[in-house]
Amino acid sequence: MTEPELKEVDFASAMADAAWLRLRSLALTTAKYDGFVHMGEGQVPDKAAAGENSTSGFEQQQDISKLALDFLLMTIAPAFEAGNFQLLSIIGDDDEISPQSLAEKTGMAEFALRERLAPLIQSGLVGKNIEKGNYVPAANGQILVKVIQGAVEQLAAVIEKELPKLTGNAQ
Repeated sequence: MTEPELKEVDFASAMADAAWLRLRSLALTTAKYDGFVHMGEGQVPDKAAAGENSTSGFEQQQDISKLALDFLLMTIAPAFEAGNFQLLSIIGDDDEISPQSLAEKTGMAEFALRERLAPLIQSGLVGKNIEKGNYVPAANGQILVKVIQGAVEQLAAVIEKELPKLTGNAQ
C-alpha cells in the first residue's frame, strides 16, 4: 500500500471511530435517560426481550449505511468552518492549551471560543482535560488537519502553476 493510500485508510478509520464514539455516547445517554424517566413506574421491560433495540427501524443495510453517513458527516462537519479549522490547527501545535492561551493566540473572546469548541469536542475532534479545563488535540482532529493541509498544499501548487496560463499572466 502506498503512503497516500495508507493516509486515506488512517483517515477513514479515524473518522469512523470518532463517529462511532459519538453515536455510542448518544445511544448510552438515551438509554440512561429512558431508564431515569421510567423510574418509579414499575419494572421497565427489557428492550431486547420486547423486540426493541438500538437498531430497530434499521433492518436493511441501506438504513444502517444512512445512519453511518449521517453520523460521519455530523462528526466532521464542524472542522470545515474556517474558524474551527484554525482552532484545530492551533490546538494541535500543543500537547495541551488553556482557554486563556487559546483566546490570546486567536484573538477571540473566551466565550466565543468555548462556543466554537463545543461541537469540535462533541465530535471527538478536540479533547478536553476536565481536571484542568484545558483543550487537548484529538488524534481524529489532527488527522483531519493533516489531510486538509496536504490538500491545500497540492491545490496551491496547481494554482501557482496553472492559473497564470489561464489568465494570460504566464511567465
